[in-house]
Amino acid sequence: MTFQDPDRIPARLRPRVAEIDALTSSFADEHLNDEYAVLCRRMASTLAQQRPSLLARDAAVTWAAAIVHAVGWVNFLSDPAEKPHMTMTQLAAATNVTASAIAAHSRKIRKRLYLSQFDPDWTLPSLMPDNPLAWLIEVDGVPVDMRFAPLELQEEALRRGFIPYIPSVGDTLPKLDPRDYLSDDGLEPDAFRTVEDPPDHPSDDGLEPDAFWAEEDPPGGAGDPSDEGDLIPDEFRAMIEQLLAGAAGALPPSATMVDLNSALAGIVEEYNTRPQAELGGLSPDNLQELLDADWLSPESAIQIDDSLKLNDLASSRTLDDARLVLDLLAEQGRVKATPRKNLPRTFVAAFRERMRPRGSAMEERDHGLERGPRTLNEEDLWSLHMTRRLLELAGLVKLRKGVFSRTRRGERLTHAEATGELFVLLLSTLFRHMNLAYLDRAAPAPDFQHTIGFTLYQFDRVGDDWKSAGELVDTLVLPMVRDELPTSNYFDEPAFILEMRFLRQLEGLGMAEARKLAREPGSALPRTEWRKTELFGRVVTFEIDATDSPGTDA
Repeated sequence: MTFQDPDRIPARLRPRVAEIDALTSSFADEHLNDEYAVLCRRMASTLAQQRPSLLARDAAVTWAAAIVHAVGWVNFLSDPAEKPHMTMTQLAAATNVTASAIAAHSRKIRKRLYLSQFDPDWTLPSLMPDNPLAWLIEVDGVPVDMRFAPLELQEEALRRGFIPYIPSVGDTLPKLDPRDYLSDDGLEPDAFRTVEDPPDHPSDDGLEPDAFWAEEDPPGGAGDPSDEGDLIPDEFRAMIEQLLAGAAGALPPSATMVDLNSALAGIVEEYNTRPQAELGGLSPDNLQELLDADWLSPESAIQIDDSLKLNDLASSRTLDDARLVLDLLAEQGRVKATPRKNLPRTFVAAFRERMRPRGSAMEERDHGLERGPRTLNEEDLWSLHMTRRLLELAGLVKLRKGVFSRTRRGERLTHAEATGELFVLLLSTLFRHMNLAYLDRAAPAPDFQHTIGFTLYQFDRVGDDWKSAGELVDTLVLPMVRDELPTSNYFDEPAFILEMRFLRQLEGLGMAEARKLAREPGSALPRTEWRKTELFGRVVTFEIDATDSPGTDA
């Protein structure tokens, strides 16, 4: 919750609040500690600023005792294992207020402030490390205990105010400027990046958005809650609330913090391992495996086969274009860049002459080939422009001192026997490191790209039949990502993003195919349908233990 400004306490209640503060501070000094004194003063101030205020009636000493009890209730003051420790009987005796009056007034406070045990807003700083509710947030659709998350996620969660401090360092960090937790380039780490707050990487040639993401800063993720109320999935939050309410005898009334931590750990485990229909039969843990996969290591949940030969990959235009650029650089040696840091027209002409025909008139137009015999710049020939960008990002082509050349790795992967390795590198770089928004210049939607592993998995499940992008979008895109994609009054923008940034790229790789049908009534364009090719199954496999859920296909 947001705490009220103490200066806004109504004038008529200031004497009452001062009296209550004096009583709680004196009590805390004698029986508790400074942490209790601070929280009790904060609670009195918060109650005084509510309309109507509970503190306007009844004796100040009663409210002081009730505030101590309410704060103590949140922090397990009655648990003998806690230090300090105090029972209701002891509290009543020390304050000269009856136990029944303390209990009744404490219930009013808990109801008014919506308190619960483990409430992060009212937890003692010394108990914060043991309070799971202070650290549980949703990242990429999975409830994550940030105490055990990677440091970079902890830093970004702190910067956004989602956690109180970095667990491995301690509670001194909240006093630092949150801007200290920006990455070196001033951009936000990825798992929390928002659709409204995308990274801007102005390109060297003045084009925006840039095709490049920094190698250490891939596109951001879906786990970006827009406000604190959405940090935990609704179903998971309900399970926690049920537990804290002691529903169905889940915990005894005398439960300790250790008991609750253990029970909450069980809830997290049960939720994260249970298959969910909206995740295509995956559990949140399965989903996290897909999103964390690096695509290249033997332990990755997404396995890409790099043993395929040139003949196996003959359908891949993306591979063909990449090999052609590498071959031309090998033939021409050092190629001087234009002032806009593009390939020169002589290179463009050589590429255009030898590139694979694109087939349809639409493909010709898309790739800048319908312009006839006139001289083209690199950016006029989109297939070359994107291939050069992709190779540069993959570390196979470099621009140094105004000259393009192959890197050592690029030289090695130019050879035909390295075709499988080259294809895998192109596939991984395209989807995981290139800014896919550069392909269509539409809204950034970094969460879409960050969860592309899930999209790939779902297309493997449902991609055998011909379907349009509009029919596929509900199945291939994570629900929390789909709901945040931009919309338009004039066309289906989520379907457009899926087609341009996923389906068409798979088609270029030879892993999907498209067919165009007759234009439907009221539609400005012919209907395009997609399905996966035989090559898809040969290239990609998924190493996860998932239970298939019925009714999740598009």
